[in-house]
Amino acid sequence: MEACSSIELRDHLEVLVDVGAARHRTAQDVADLRDLLQRMRTAPDWDGFMRANWALHERIAALSPNAMARAVYTSTLGHLNAASSRFAEDDPASVRYRTERYQVHVDLVEAIADGDEPAVRAAVARHNTTT
Repeated sequence: MEACSSIELRDHLEVLVDVGAARHRTAQDVADLRDLLQRMRTAPDWDGFMRANWALHERIAALSPNAMARAVYTSTLGHLNAASSRFAEDDPASVRYRTERYQVHVDLVEAIADGDEPAVRAAVARHNTTT
């Protein structure tokens, strides 16, 4: 039950945190986000993919100037990490899930990089409906 509460809270904070990131990102921030995407893309296994995913979200949150939202958001990541589901590495659903989730994160990072708030909101909506 706690994982559901964490997901709901995180989903509500996602727009606030990610729009803040889009408004305040620097060229170095964008480079860091793209490096983390590369880690997601090349992760050799499920655990590596999820570690890169959480690291990406933590880095995005670090860009938000809203300290309260950032703190609550990052604390939900810990709960979600502990409760996240796992796929068997040889399960075709795992490959499909990783491919889809990676693309959702690419779209989010590129919207943040462009400072495109409507695109950030659209990427967040897609992110939050494809979990």
